[in-house]
Amino acid sequence: MRCVSKSFIKNKQIQKFILLALLLCFIITPLLSTAYIIIYTCHEHTHYETEDNCKICAQILTAKELLRQIGAVLKGITAAVINLFSIITVLYAVWTFGNFQTLVKLKIRMNN
Repeated sequence: MRCVSKSFIKNKQIQKFILLALLLCFIITPLLSTAYIIIYTCHEHTHYETEDNCKICAQILTAKELLRQIGAVLKGITAAVINLFSIITVLYAVWTFGNFQTLVKLKIRMNN
């Protein structure tokens, strides 16, 4: 297997293309899965198929599982971003609070 060179990844156009492709996958996949579920939920079984071995029912279950997994991933990402933002906000507040110029600090500086 051939290794990808660093210059290949550094190319901005390729990075944008890869990002756009991933974004489209995460947008189009749930939409198509939802559309498939909506269209084929009320399908009729032929006389050769039962509900246990119906291919459409199996695909509907797969689409539902895919949507559930994508939802779980998005919930995890959202929680991580919120936690990270909270930590950064608290650290910024602590850092700025420690750098305030109080009257005592200014008086000591003037005496020196």
